[in-house]
Amino acid sequence: MNKVGGEKVLSIWMFLIFGVIALAVFVMVSMFYGQEFDIREAQAEVLVLRLENCFSSYSEDFLIDSCNIRELDEDFYFSVEVYGEGELIEEYSSGSPGFEVECELPSENFARCSSESISVNGFDIEILAGSNFLGGRV
Repeated sequence: MNKVGGEKVLSIWMFLIFGVIALAVFVMVSMFYGQEFDIREAQAEVLVLRLENCFSSYSEDFLIDSCNIRELDEDFYFSVEVYGEGELIEEYSSGSPGFEVECELPSENFARCSSESISVNGFDIEILAGSNFLGGRV
């Protein structure tokens, strides 16, 4: 029983299967890590929620420093307008003011924004927040 050729054929199939498995793993990993995520809308919504929570206790002696929101860079923007009896009383903003225009434009390359209006203690508060931070790869 001298069957030497059987082991040679089996080893070729084994290396072929290993190669297919390695190729499949490589393709799946590169597909997963090659994806870019656009998180601009989510960031804008989170910023609006933080501002909404902060301004929910608004009164006449309100200080924006109590919100614990630092000065924003050029990738983010927020604007808060406080109205009392239909008149603009106070306005707070930080970041790149061009986002107010960019949010209205339909391009994929511009900032994404989120807005909210709340009423607190007789004051109407309008909050607009935007983000142009595209995120990156995983």
